[in-house]
Amino acid sequence: ARPEVTGNNTSLDQGEAVNAADLFTVVDADGDHIEKYFLWSGNDDSGHWEVGGVQVANSLIVTAEQFASAKWVAGQAGTTEDLWLQAYDGKEWGDWVQADVTATGDVNVAPEVAASNFSAEAGQKIALTDLFSLTDANGDPIEEVFMWTGVGASGHWEVDGEVVNDSVTLTADQFESAVWVAGSVGGTEEIWLKAYDGQNWSEWNSASVNSGGDGNLAP
Repeated sequence: ARPEVTGNNTSLDQGEAVNAADLFTVVDADGDHIEKYFLWSGNDDSGHWEVGGVQVANSLIVTAEQFASAKWVAGQAGTTEDLWLQAYDGKEWGDWVQADVTATGDVNVAPEVAASNFSAEAGQKIALTDLFSLTDANGDPIEEVFMWTGVGASGHWEVDGEVVNDSVTLTADQFESAVWVAGSVGGTEEIWLKAYDGQNWSEWNSASVNSGGDGNLAP
């Protein structure tokens, strides 16, 4: 007879781990030793599998020994993730069986980005922190920002005095030192930014920089 698997649904705090053996109960009517287990979770799940304390792929086959150390680490609060398993007794694979893990705790809110337009003289350096302000309703620190400006813009980004790409991801520290250098060609350039708090990206927001002005904040 093929192995039989029973799934056990559970709730965990965000980031809490549960043994795979607690999520799935496996029996074999013939008393055969289970040789392999096939673990699966969706590609979009925010949680992950760990085997022997190391994060592994969302879909993998493990030995009986590895299964004993396999854990699921719960993802973002407010999500329910469907996990699947089938077992192999050396002769046949059992059916796929599902177990649901619901992550509890405070639901993360994505950061918010507010933008301020600016008029500047050609070559004027404008601190990125003057163009964009970042807030997070959960009080999470901003880990990264992603900046973008159109190809062909006459202005450019600088970080710690070095020119960087038109599209670049920065750490929070780099964000504090980044500047936009206004272009030499008169006109308005759109600068875009989104922020990441370790769990979610904000929506994009844009600031306009008008080259050839007097350096005052635009109304």
